[in-house]
Amino acid sequence: MFGKPCLHDRTSAPLTLPSFAKINFCLEILGRREDGFHEVRTLLQTIDLRDELIFKPTAAGVELKISGRAVNSDDENTVLRAVELFSSRYGLMAGLEISLFKRIPIGAGLGGGSSNAAVTLMALGQLTGRCLTLVELSEMAAELGSDVPFFLGGGLAFGWGRGEKTEPWAGSEPEGEVLLVYPGFEVSTKVAYAQLQAATLGNSELLTRGHADTTIRRFREVLDSRDWGQFQNDLEQPCFDRHPELRKVVAILQNAGCDFVAMSGSGSAIFGIGATSSLEQAERDCVSQKVGDVIRTRLVSGRDYRNSLGKAGLALPDS
Repeated sequence: MFGKPCLHDRTSAPLTLPSFAKINFCLEILGRREDGFHEVRTLLQTIDLRDELIFKPTAAGVELKISGRAVNSDDENTVLRAVELFSSRYGLMAGLEISLFKRIPIGAGLGGGSSNAAVTLMALGQLTGRCLTLVELSEMAAELGSDVPFFLGGGLAFGWGRGEKTEPWAGSEPEGEVLLVYPGFEVSTKVAYAQLQAATLGNSELLTRGHADTTIRRFREVLDSRDWGQFQNDLEQPCFDRHPELRKVVAILQNAGCDFVAMSGSGSAIFGIGATSSLEQAERDCVSQKVGDVIRTRLVSGRDYRNSLGKAGLALPDS
C-alpha cells in the first residue's frame, strides 16, 4: 500500500531510489511470434550495479536531468516514457523534477533502461498516492519493454513470452560475486534478434523446446548442480560473429578460471562468475589487455532487492 505524500504536496522530501542492473544466466529463443516478437525462455538475476533516481515534486512540468554515463536522447529515455504512460492513465497533479545518475552502461544487455522505467512507475505510484497493485504496475511495465516487469521485484526470476512474463524463483537463489566487462560499444537488441532470425530461425513456425514448466525444471537442475555449461544464450553466436572481439573477453575470463562465462541478454556485456581468486585474476587480465570497462559486483537476491528499495523509502505492492 502506498502511503507517501502526493505530488501536489511540494513540501515533501525528494525520493531517492536505486535502480539495479541485471544479467541473464541464459536466454533461449524459441522462434518468431505472430506479433513480431520472439518467444523466449530466460533466467534473469539482479546485480549490485545501480543507477540512482531522485524524484522531486515541483510546481509544474516534467524535467529530466541526466549525469554519469551517456544515455540515449531524452525522447528515447525510458524514464520519460514511463512518466508519459503513467500520466496518461492516472495524471500527475503537479510537476516533477527527476535526476538520473547513470552507472549502468546502455546497449549492454544489463537492463539499465528497463530498471529505470520500473523504478519510475513505482515511484510515481507512491508520489501520487495511488494504491497500484502489482498487476496494474506490470501491465504498464510490459508496455514499456520486455524486461521492465522483472524489475518490479528483482532477484532471480524465470521469464517467458517475449520476456515480459516473469515468475520469482521458488527456492534458494545463487550468491556470489560477478565480474562484468563492458567492451565500450552498444549492441542493438533489434539488430541482434534480426541476425539470429537470418542465421538460424528463418521464417519457420514457433520452435518447440518444451513448455514453460518443463523449462523451469531443467533450469532448476542446472542451478542445483551448478553445471553452468548447460545454460546457453542463443544471441551469443550472431553477436560474436558481428563483434569477434567479444570472444577474446570470454577467453580471458575462462582462462582465469571463472566457473561460468556468458553474454548478458543481447549484449554487449560479458560476465563471469567464480571464486574470488579467479575473478581477481580475470580483472587483472582484462585491465592489462584493455578489453573494456571492468566492473566487480555481486548477485542481488529478491529479498535484498526489495529491502534496498524499502530502506530508500519506497513501499512495494504485495500483489
